[in-house]
Amino acid sequence: MNRLPRALIVGNDEDLIDLLRSYLGERGFVVEGLRSGEEAIQYALSFLPHVILLDVTLPDIDGFEVCSRLRRQPRTAHIPVIFLTNRARRSDKLAGLSLGADDYITKPFDLHELYLRIRNTVDHVTRENTTDPLTGLPTGTMVRDRITAAIPDAERAVMRLALQHAWAFRDVYGPLAFADIRVYLTRLMMNAVDFAGSPDDFIGVIDPDVFVVIASPAHIHTVGQDVVDTFNPTAGKHYAEFDRYHGYLEVDGMHVPIMQLVYEVFSTEAEKARFLPPA
Repeated sequence: MNRLPRALIVGNDEDLIDLLRSYLGERGFVVEGLRSGEEAIQYALSFLPHVILLDVTLPDIDGFEVCSRLRRQPRTAHIPVIFLTNRARRSDKLAGLSLGADDYITKPFDLHELYLRIRNTVDHVTRENTTDPLTGLPTGTMVRDRITAAIPDAERAVMRLALQHAWAFRDVYGPLAFADIRVYLTRLMMNAVDFAGSPDDFIGVIDPDVFVVIASPAHIHTVGQDVVDTFNPTAGKHYAEFDRYHGYLEVDGMHVPIMQLVYEVFSTEAEKARFLPPA
């Protein structure tokens, strides 16, 4: 994951992908191009792009199917989708927008106008507090809505994962180093859910050092333990050798231990309701 916003372009036109990779790259985006709809879905699940530019005509499944499946997946439902296609019929536009696409742009298009639409879409999601701009994970109102839906559902448990002593690391090493920690932890959670969880599991951000996973009670502890067992033994590698050797940071005369990740699972309605973040 990169701190720059990530754009995924899905389509058959290699020249267009190269053009957009260059144009958007010069304007602060990291761009990935794919031809296959199936590959696009897997990429979105793994890397959580900040925006997806999607053609309707693809060699395997069409763009409408890709959009529909992205919207049904809890992990990708929040990602903005912009159709970019030569399918200009009104019925196609209505089909795309009815699937939850954020915009529908037909070719030919003005390159700078396209950039502004992409930029405005990404900025709007950030302003609305639905996506964490660093990790690409859902946050804010979307996390609250997911937890609210899980409260009465006996088949969904809620897990809180928190980085203890993260404040000291951030104070000493700075926000960029802490951003690397958050990106790394996001990747560990996604890998754990892929390995032990299911496609219906949800991962989100509550605070910079607090994450949430919503999953089946049958495997949620396995997911949490896998992340903890991977992160904690190697947490010291993110520290300078001197601090790693002593096992703590000295901050304002205090010895603050090396960061550790802890998790807690909420299974009953009452427990999940108490965990619900404030609106």
